Amino acid sequence: MQTTDQGLKDTLEYVVGIAKTELETFEIDGKVYANQPLELLGERERKDLMVAPLKITTLTGLIDYIKENRDGLEMDKTFVQITGPASVRLMSTPNKDKARETYVEATAELPSMGNLGSWFDLENFMIFLQAAFVPTEDRGLLLKWVGNIKADEAVQVTDDGTSQQVVAKTGVATVSNIILPNPVKLRPYRTFQELQQPESEFVFRVRKGGVCALFDADGGAWKIEARVLIKAALMDALADAKGIVIIG
Repeated sequence: MQTTDQGLKDTLEYVVGIAKTELETFEIDGKVYANQPLELLGERERKDLMVAPLKITTLTGLIDYIKENRDGLEMDKTFVQITGPASVRLMSTPNKDKARETYVEATAELPSMGNLGSWFDLENFMIFLQAAFVPTEDRGLLLKWVGNIKADEAVQVTDDGTSQQVVAKTGVATVSNIILPNPVKLRPYRTFQELQQPESEFVFRVRKGGVCALFDADGGAWKIEARVLIKAALMDALADAKGIVIIG
């Protein structure tokens, strides 16, 4: 009886000792272990033990990861969440601790659109158009119009609030009036490169001296279109992947 009591005492002291021991983690063969059972850890500590998500920049990379499943995930316990017009992640369903784990984060690498709404001189505006927008008919026309604007002290702009009339070169040494379109329909690079970029309307403005700017005029509708395009591409590519749920 005494031996049993001593054994119980030793067990209780061991459990209490674990609870008092500071959390320590260590890595063996790429896997992270802790000196305490997960049940005794707080939510933040459990998250610290989760594998960091794989970060990629293409939708194709995410699709390949899911199809090949090199990590041996139980796909019926995962789902794909479209978190933005240029971001998607593969996550787990909640475990017994009510925690979710993110396995993959795909975020498109895109040219900066931070200059949208800023005023450019003619040369930098043409560079901006060619670097940040997909070639389209309207982009080509806009480049042609901008390329013909005579940017000097004599440039004249007539504005009726909808269209603008600008003095522009039409030949080697002649000038004439041209009507600049408003709005223009363009396709900036704003979602994954594998997809068709959403088309948006932009207000194009010119000031005296030949400085130009584009202003977004679709109220953010392109973000919804981008999500729809991402979901359609994922559903098509993963049609044969059993258990995959796509939330967009």
